[in-house]
Amino acid sequence: MYRLSLSILVNPAEAQDVVQEVLMKFWNQRHRLQEIKSLDAWALKITKNHCLDKLRSKHRRVEDIQMAPVKADGQANAEQLLERKELLEQIQRLMQRLPEKQRMLMQLRDIEGLSYEEIQEVMDLSTSQVKTNLFRARKKMRALIEKTVNYER
Repeated sequence: MYRLSLSILVNPAEAQDVVQEVLMKFWNQRHRLQEIKSLDAWALKITKNHCLDKLRSKHRRVEDIQMAPVKADGQANAEQLLERKELLEQIQRLMQRLPEKQRMLMQLRDIEGLSYEEIQEVMDLSTSQVKTNLFRARKKMRALIEKTVNYER
């Protein structure tokens, strides 16, 4: 929930506030939790909605989707970690060029690892809309990456 809220709000303090609000909602709705089909999807949907409400209330536009934190394995040396960090930063910059919906879908599917059904529930989209927008987002990312790689040669 924190990664999603941070990716939407880009402000760690606001992201923490949203997570706390969602957890409070969980607590207040604890008697209904057994009725909920997928708690993960429900939590992310509420998180997304709280974030978007917060953005609307401040008349801000949704900023970039942050990449999930990278966990370094014990074998990686400093140079490899630096290369990995630079690559993630470059991917993050490229993801900023995607339309908001495509960025969010890539965040949820490719970074958060949600199923299509969970994304469908979080984003209020049909399965075909999720798949179509993900296909378009990945295709655009591929083109942006190829353009970047060819430019650097």
